[in-house]
Amino acid sequence: MRARRAFTLTAARRRPYLPARSVNATTPADYLPFIDWLKALAIVAVVVTHALTLPTVTFLYPTAIDVRLHFAVQFCVPAFLFASGVLHGRGGPAATGPVGRQLARILGPYVIASGIAQITGLSGAKTGWDVVVQLATGASLSIYYYVFLLVVCLLLTWGIEQIHPRASEVALVALAVYAIVTTIVPWPVESFFWIIRDPLHFWGYYLAGAVAWRHRGTLARLATGQPAVVAAACVMAIAIYVAVGPGVYYRAASAGLLRGMYTLGIVGAVALTLGHRIPPPAVRFLSRSSYAIYLYHFFFEALLTSPTLHWPAAARIGTRVAAGLAGALLVCLAGTRLLRTRARPLLGV
Repeated sequence: MRARRAFTLTAARRRPYLPARSVNATTPADYLPFIDWLKALAIVAVVVTHALTLPTVTFLYPTAIDVRLHFAVQFCVPAFLFASGVLHGRGGPAATGPVGRQLARILGPYVIASGIAQITGLSGAKTGWDVVVQLATGASLSIYYYVFLLVVCLLLTWGIEQIHPRASEVALVALAVYAIVTTIVPWPVESFFWIIRDPLHFWGYYLAGAVAWRHRGTLARLATGQPAVVAAACVMAIAIYVAVGPGVYYRAASAGLLRGMYTLGIVGAVALTLGHRIPPPAVRFLSRSSYAIYLYHFFFEALLTSPTLHWPAAARIGTRVAAGLAGALLVCLAGTRLLRTRARPLLGV
């Protein structure tokens, strides 16, 4: 079965299953509406994450709203990695050229945003060596660890694909086994800095996206043949995570497994409910600009950290989220208008 007709991720082409309003004759054949919905949801969750008060960031203890929201948005980074894996898989086993172009698209905007963080003093770097280390590890801003992860996941996936076309499946199974074993058997504790950069914790999401793309035909038959079963599985995965609650989640050895289950539940739910619908322009713009929003939203939220520190939780969080989204979107809109075709390689729009 040809790729463009086989999977929920390409549902814009699966005309037998689409309501008429979902079909757009001008939509490219390789357009993936599911990815736009997922990335738009995930980038809003990222902005919310960085608007919260956490005990690692300030001397204040987080409120119940902070804790609950932080618990709810734990899917955002894994979802972005999954989406990146799908796009990687769609491109096929990458040769050096395509990998080089992908790295340029990731690292170009990252270096510029990191330079702004260094110039404004938000990085906290004291010496030239500090700057080098921060650039190399995605630490000019604490949130840039995702760039480090994304690059590592891309290079690792490209590397194993050179060994065998199906090596991703083997690596994904191995990482799943590792997650289970380290849940049962105590493992050496890593520093927080490296926990969030360790590909053993996150590469599986990228691989899951690549593998899902390769097995899109099987997944499509499952989703169309047993939609109630798939929907029930997604709801159950999310419900278990919610039932566990933040009090247990943040102390449990099984937190990684719970987060993975929750993420895949949300990914599946988005695919089932929205994967066949062409998103509106606002959602598509959020998705297309998600990398630039990620790189720049924190600058605007940081401006409000001190002024809103003692505000009521709802007002504090809402104001920071609004500032982060509005400021980053303004950068995207201005960059698109002024830089035109250079906006993507320079800003990530």
